[in-house]
Amino acid sequence: MTTFRHRVFDVEIERTANAANLDWPEGERFKSDSGLGGNRHYEDLRRQPWWLYKEALAYERAFIRQFEAAADDDARADLIEALDEDEDAGCLCGLDPGVASCVLALSASRCAPFTSCNAGAFDGGHLESYPLVSFFVRPPLVVSLLSCAEEAKVGLLGYGGALQVYARRITQMIDFAEVLHRRRRELAAIRLVPERAGSSDDRQLSLFDD
Repeated sequence: MTTFRHRVFDVEIERTANAANLDWPEGERFKSDSGLGGNRHYEDLRRQPWWLYKEALAYERAFIRQFEAAADDDARADLIEALDEDEDAGCLCGLDPGVASCVLALSASRCAPFTSCNAGAFDGGHLESYPLVSFFVRPPLVVSLLSCAEEAKVGLLGYGGALQVYARRITQMIDFAEVLHRRRRELAAIRLVPERAGSSDDRQLSLFDD
């Protein structure tokens, strides 16, 4: 049996974000297959419920336990291949294991994720060199998100008109998702000015607060 060690990615962790530089796409820019943020495979995953995040988190945790316990690299490759056939993996929404719960937690926190990658934390052939999720966010959330990133020991930087959360270890992306969930009421209480009272984002506060 070969011992599996999680990869440590070579990236410096920084946490800086200027709310004045943020963009918030409007109208059809959020539509699936719009190529938002330069992602040709973009799908609109906004406004996902916290219960879906919980399902994805449980699946990722179980997958990682199986991956760590696998006898050898061949057994680990079999686990990766089985993801495509596993009906229970639907909670990942087609996203990479290790970043799916992060994407869904950001979505439930009223952010708009548009690209993500686990950087080959479990297999090869991935485009990015470290695990990340890029997302659009409204300025009032930035301070709290920076605090969440610090608590989870992940990086958070400006990325064009958006933000990007990233980590040296794939498990830290899951840690960040768990911090968002734990602090969900704090995040939900933040008014996304200049949103009108009763807007769709405001209505999300009660809908996703469990």
